Amino acid sequence: DKSVVASYPYALKKWNLTKSDEFEGETLDEELWSPYDSNSAEDLGFGRTKGYDKNALYLENGRLVLDYKVNDKTGTNKTATYIVGSVKSKYTQNQGLFTASIAMPTKGGALNAFWTIPTSETWGKAWFATARAGEREGMLLGENDIVEFSPNWIDKTTGYPKCFVTDHFWHSDTLAVDTTKQHNATYSTEKFLTGEPVEFSYAWTPVAFYYYVDGNLVRTVKNIESTNEPATLVFQILGSDFSEDGKTVDKDRDSWAGLFTHDDVLNGTMKMSVEFCRWYK
Repeated sequence: DKSVVASYPYALKKWNLTKSDEFEGETLDEELWSPYDSNSAEDLGFGRTKGYDKNALYLENGRLVLDYKVNDKTGTNKTATYIVGSVKSKYTQNQGLFTASIAMPTKGGALNAFWTIPTSETWGKAWFATARAGEREGMLLGENDIVEFSPNWIDKTTGYPKCFVTDHFWHSDTLAVDTTKQHNATYSTEKFLTGEPVEFSYAWTPVAFYYYVDGNLVRTVKNIESTNEPATLVFQILGSDFSEDGKTVDKDRDSWAGLFTHDDVLNGTMKMSVEFCRWYK
């Protein structure tokens, strides 16, 4: 059943499905999705590098798999040690409800994200909303991280891994992003430990943003005025740090998402998979 009855604040509003992908075919629908595919190589430390290649992006058992794998150099990327799968939507939408069911990796230090970027301009040059009050009054919102996750982020209370939901604001005069005005919330569940799918949802209204994890409201951003900018959805594997022994960090790297080893890649524990992605109005 693809009908959704949203939680607070629209408990009585039934959303209408505008687009969906259940990933039931054999190949990615490239009329709906644009894979990240390049010959770039990002430094991971200790001489290892990571790059995007659509050979690490595929459908398997009714899921879209974003893999993290050793580069066999049969695809576009001929330089990186490891390749990762990442993708962005060609379908875009201004406001509504955006939801995806995602099974996160159970091991390995990589940042796994489901987020929005502006469609008309590059990141940091177009905006979804303006803050109307509070410490961020007049600032511009240009990124919504519906979820950011690493299995190395452990919640001290539950003992399970945790995710972050975050919104990013820019100063309207300098167009500089301000991390001091960045706020987030965290959510921890045993599903992050077992690799079970978790549903992440984001409701965008004319005056507020609402973030949900498995139907639980975890963050609200009020006092905003939405623009007409449509959002592109992104599933992406980002920064990580390689370690030979899983403990030692190379040079002055901050290892924000934690460390991973070559065995983590070989064992297939760093895959992120998506059961479905759905848009509603």
